[in-house]
Amino acid sequence: QSEEFVLIVNSLTESLGLCVQDTVAARLTDAAFDLIDKTDRNLFERYCDVQAFSSFERFVNCARLGKNDTFAQDLLQKIHSIYEVYHDIFLLDISGNIISAAVRTDLVGQSQADREWFRNCSRGQLVVTDLYFSKTVNNYTVTFAAPLRDANQEICGVVSTRFNCQFVYDILKAAIVGRESRVVLLNSKGMLIGNTDGEGLLEKNFSGLKAFKLQESGQAGFVSERVESDDKLYAIGYARTPGYNSYKGKGWVVMVMRPIEEAHTEAAGTVLTLRPKNH
Repeated sequence: QSEEFVLIVNSLTESLGLCVQDTVAARLTDAAFDLIDKTDRNLFERYCDVQAFSSFERFVNCARLGKNDTFAQDLLQKIHSIYEVYHDIFLLDISGNIISAAVRTDLVGQSQADREWFRNCSRGQLVVTDLYFSKTVNNYTVTFAAPLRDANQEICGVVSTRFNCQFVYDILKAAIVGRESRVVLLNSKGMLIGNTDGEGLLEKNFSGLKAFKLQESGQAGFVSERVESDDKLYAIGYARTPGYNSYKGKGWVVMVMRPIEEAHTEAAGTVLTLRPKNH
């Protein structure tokens, strides 16, 4: 009877462990998807913003004439004060010279012709860059750019915004995933582009993790693995989205990482795939 009792207890303990494991997997996976979904939704709104700005006649006329315009300058500053999500907004002529700025008016006359984003935009592309450190605004940013077209649909210039990525970092900070948990935002190459403390951006790379490789399937999921940087075993929820509506995304990934000791699971290699949400 004692042996049977031990077997029963062991079975119940194992079942309880599996329940805890499944609960942790679901929570971390849901948290990761929720965070990347909110991030991509925010970027989608900025994607729509720059397209709307490119339709403003004052901006088009300013670019077509190739010189600053008081009315265009005032409109830029008004947009900047209303939206509050941009470090700056620029108008450029077809040669790549800044002809008007919402904040850094001292940059008027500076050439951006050698920037890849400008070259692509001047050819008619809507541009969304990856996160980078911009000397122009002295901060981490994402550039959004749209071509300005005259009445004949000829490209006469470019309108470009510098997104304040702090709004994305605030999304990551708002996640409640446990006192010892880490939340990281990665670009498509696995480079760290966002976290809750702002440390190591564009320096640390997570592309070697199993979780990063699994997300390439386009699904949200969960895995337990050891992270070499601090030699700890983590339960990792990961997710990326296909973008949001017409914005196809940059292949960014969110990982929510909890130490195994906190998660109470030893399920290394367990993967839970969830159906991505529709947009």
